[in-house]
Amino acid sequence: MSDAAEMAYNSMMTEKDEADAQQGEGLTASEVRQIREDLGYTQASFGRMLGVTRAAVSNWEGGKGVGGAPAKLIQTILALRDLQRHITMG
Repeated sequence: MSDAAEMAYNSMMTEKDEADAQQGEGLTASEVRQIREDLGYTQASFGRMLGVTRAAVSNWEGGKGVGGAPAKLIQTILALRDLQRHITMG
């Protein structure tokens, strides 16, 4: 991908992520932090699991919003955790 194409793509994705967050599809800063802490991850390890940097997780927890794919991935992880708990308890 050329530099110009990559810049255009990144700009488009940033705008989409911001739009998703504004539409309520994202998680709040406190939700992200609570989820991470409940799962027992540091910001760095949570970021590695999600395929993002520690700085991205810090930004989310600082109120910059989590929209689109990251929010859906976090919600999927929570659903799998709940399913695992259900299976092991019953």
